[in-house]
Amino acid sequence: MPRARSGDLQVAIVWQPEGSHYKRRGSLKAYLHTYIDSPKKGYVSGVVTFLDDSTLVMIEVLIETNNIIEPVKYRYHYMDKNQAFQFRYDNAAHFKNLSSFPHHKHILANDDEKVIATPKPTLSQILDEISDYVFKNFAIF
Repeated sequence: MPRARSGDLQVAIVWQPEGSHYKRRGSLKAYLHTYIDSPKKGYVSGVVTFLDDSTLVMIEVLIETNNIIEPVKYRYHYMDKNQAFQFRYDNAAHFKNLSSFPHHKHILANDDEKVIATPKPTLSQILDEISDYVFKNFAIF
């Protein structure tokens, strides 16, 4: 991987949802950890905490091939302020019957977990999805 080092990073982020002309200041804070396993493989993991105290726990395993860094494994797990499961995107190699295999999303439907086919989302798309939920449900907005 190009010149990366293992370490920790704590950041406050001003998030501007895709297609938005305004910034939602202070809408999230993040703690990220990077670990370089070898010159060609590394990990990024972290926790993003939103204004309503909901959290996104994420991990990506990255490899470098021909100077291109790509995720080979990922998990984005979103929980509400009580740490109750809301949704998770991942590419664990189960649910082989889904058209998007190995990519899928776990969701709550009538208080039961359900799995649906979905392409791999970008982190930006996930943050937009969560941001919409937070700003729709957070009392001060």
